[in-house]
Amino acid sequence: MNSVNEIIKYETDDFGVTIFKLTDLSSTAPTSETHERMDYYLIAISEFDEYPNQSLFKVVNYYNSQ
Repeated sequence: MNSVNEIIKYETDDFGVTIFKLTDLSSTAPTSETHERMDYYLIAISEFDEYPNQSLFKVVNYYNSQ
């Protein structure tokens, strides 16, 4: 199961950037003593146009980010 949170949204007249934080709860350690989890970040970039260029980037391997 994943948890998704929008953490940053930035817009200008020409483009927008949104950053989402995904916490992968299924990757948590099986013991209750550790609270390790895997976080991913998705960075979505889009132009504001009739046919906008859009990009999505995934940043991985962040453990216990705050």
